[in-house]
Amino acid sequence: MSGIVATSRSEWCQMRTSARALWALLATAALSALLAANAALNARAGSGAALGDLGEAAVQQDIVVLGAFATIPAVLLGVISTTVDRQRGVELTTALLQPRPHVRFAAKLLVATALGAALGAMSVAVASGVLLTVLQASPARLVLGASTLAGALVRVAIAGALWATLGVAVGQLIGRVVPALALTLGWILIGEAALTAVLGSGRSWWLPGQDPTFALVGDPRVQLLDGATTAALVLVAWVAVLVALASARLARRPAVGA
Repeated sequence: MSGIVATSRSEWCQMRTSARALWALLATAALSALLAANAALNARAGSGAALGDLGEAAVQQDIVVLGAFATIPAVLLGVISTTVDRQRGVELTTALLQPRPHVRFAAKLLVATALGAALGAMSVAVASGVLLTVLQASPARLVLGASTLAGALVRVAIAGALWATLGVAVGQLIGRVVPALALTLGWILIGEAALTAVLGSGRSWWLPGQDPTFALVGDPRVQLLDGATTAALVLVAWVAVLVALASARLARRPAVGA
């Protein structure tokens, strides 16, 4: 246990000194603010027909959740934390302190998971602040309950943690920063949407990003389970499979420069 704690501390120090965590925080805050502001202003102006009236609780919840889609930096942080260290030889320093590759991998997972949860929670906080700001200039009032907001915050924090963990696993599997980032961004921005369009929403429930924050209201994708629960279980399954594959690859190629 002391080995994983010491290695996790070393990993966190690398995150801080390389400013990765800071850039991820700034990117998350900016994306959350932009997405939430766009949705809130459209709803106030009456042009957000898909959202509805700004004074409705469901609309306010959707605005907060839309800001939470900025958990994308969490998965990118996970990818970068693995690939950049490997390519730049930073992992060699960590290997001197902790020669067991699986412990180093577990430490990266722990740190990325914690940061991903923080990014998810912060995205909800920023989006909520934007919503309150827009409401100040609107006749509508805040009707979103504290329990609903707290539930969204918890769900998005868990989602951010899982996406960051998935990013670490993808980075470990691919090993190179440019291909790993290209594959991750390509899947998020293009791949999944294209595959969903081909398969149809009813047959694409098994894709990891169908409901990235487990918080959107939609039709059940699997009988007896609501959409949010299904999305959570699907993402957990994807994370488990990718982490297992990354661990297996690490067992076959334990050398730092592999």
